[in-house]
Amino acid sequence: MASNSFQRLSLVRSTKFDQLDRNDPYWSFQFPTTVKEDNNISHVAFNPHSPHELLVTSGFHMRIFSRQSAKIGKTFTRFREKCYSGNWRNDGNLICAGSEEGVVRVFDKGTLARAPLREFAAHHDCCQVTTFTADGKCIVSGADDGKVKLWDVSRGDKVSEMLVHNDYVRAGAAAPNDPNIFCSGGYDNTVNMLDMRANEITMSFNHGSFVESVAVFPSLSLIVSAGGPIVKVWDTHRKKLLTTISNHTKNVSSICFNDSHTKLLTAGLDKRVNIFELNDYSRSATVEFDAPVLSMALSNGDRTLAAGTAGGYLFVRHRNEHIVKNVPEVEKHLYKELEQGGSYHKKPNAEAPFTYKVEKKDVGQDPVKLDNETTHKRKAHENRYNKLFRQFEYKKVLSMGLGYNIRRKRPEVLVAIFEELHRRNVLTKTMASRSEAEVAAILRFLGRYLTDLNWQPILIVVMEKVIELYSQKAARSESLLKLMKALNYKVNQELRLIKECNNCIGMIESLTSRSAELPNTRLPQVRRKSEVLEASNLETSMEA
Repeated sequence: MASNSFQRLSLVRSTKFDQLDRNDPYWSFQFPTTVKEDNNISHVAFNPHSPHELLVTSGFHMRIFSRQSAKIGKTFTRFREKCYSGNWRNDGNLICAGSEEGVVRVFDKGTLARAPLREFAAHHDCCQVTTFTADGKCIVSGADDGKVKLWDVSRGDKVSEMLVHNDYVRAGAAAPNDPNIFCSGGYDNTVNMLDMRANEITMSFNHGSFVESVAVFPSLSLIVSAGGPIVKVWDTHRKKLLTTISNHTKNVSSICFNDSHTKLLTAGLDKRVNIFELNDYSRSATVEFDAPVLSMALSNGDRTLAAGTAGGYLFVRHRNEHIVKNVPEVEKHLYKELEQGGSYHKKPNAEAPFTYKVEKKDVGQDPVKLDNETTHKRKAHENRYNKLFRQFEYKKVLSMGLGYNIRRKRPEVLVAIFEELHRRNVLTKTMASRSEAEVAAILRFLGRYLTDLNWQPILIVVMEKVIELYSQKAARSESLLKLMKALNYKVNQELRLIKECNNCIGMIESLTSRSAELPNTRLPQVRRKSEVLEASNLETSMEA
């Protein structure tokens, strides 16, 4: 193999959450406060100006809560039906909200009056998307009729109207720096970027499932869409998909950026809020809640995280400043940049195909270039296992992978080594003539990670090779025979679980088909305690 055609090993993460990296201390939220509402909390938003009050949209009212103590400050109840999407204007003085009857209302935060300042008979169907434009002069609304409309706040007139979706409009985000750009997402699986001034769709992307939430990068270079358990990042310059994030097990309901736009936060019905780096889209932290998360917001400076959940629970958590103070001095500058919202730079040696660099500079200012300026190329760091593969040292690379540090602390590296050896058709030759300790290490590794869905195909191949090469040797060794029996028990247990899952799927399909034929017939409830426990254990096994 030529050196210029050598491909580095691609590491595949485990599906188990406990194998992920530890949470970044910066995202350690403590001091939780829980507030109970009467209905599901469909939307939460922090005031962009101090003291950064929290606006909560739930059922037939909106409420303003204190960020620090979560005490109720003001309640808006002038809604005939359910209200949706309560958002602040950039100056923090006005609030807009849609409603189920299609009326868009504008409220004043400062006065004692709770009656709306403006009412727009915007749509004939349910309006679940409302937001102010970047200049604060207009409101954009989207409804179940597939239309997006622009309204002038001061005059109360409709500025423009566009039919952009063939189904419900359930997601929308205005460009932070351009009052004419709006991004919408609908249940027709599309994400559209709209030019409200030209009244046209500038670009459209197919998400592949119902779009529940969208977010727009300040430079308009990225659009992030969420639908189903998948989050997709779109490159608007190249007009194509940049990456796909699939760290949720259930539908993703809300997404947003942090204050410095260096992190992406995603909330889902799996009761988790995941935080990802924007330079390589790796997960840096996870915040867990007690109920499915329907809405999420992060305050200025990333100091407070608010989550609205199903069942009407509002969770307000504050970041622990003491944990950040205990960070080593070498890493403190990273947290300082996040606090101040400074520049966003790529991590050194990070393997990312395309990244963005955003700095706070004056628009139109060109960087200063010096004459006779020289640049030095840095040689990219290459891991040891890649060097050994480049030198065709297959025996050494497998021995290195079976070491304790790789096998227990970085199992994805050993899995990648197995895959590369299998791809080069040298797996059998490399695994032959191994010592008893190395064979025992392979058997322990198989017993630990054989049930992982991402690694199962290659580990099954490795298990077949081990049985083929060392079955006779295991019969003469008591330790190897014990490990073989344990692996056999693990495989039989996995087969029984698969069989039970298939039986459960068959029963569910028969019940659903039967209920479709008899819509008025109710299924009998499980009464016995043993059956309840068995069903819950089966559901837990299926989710795993």
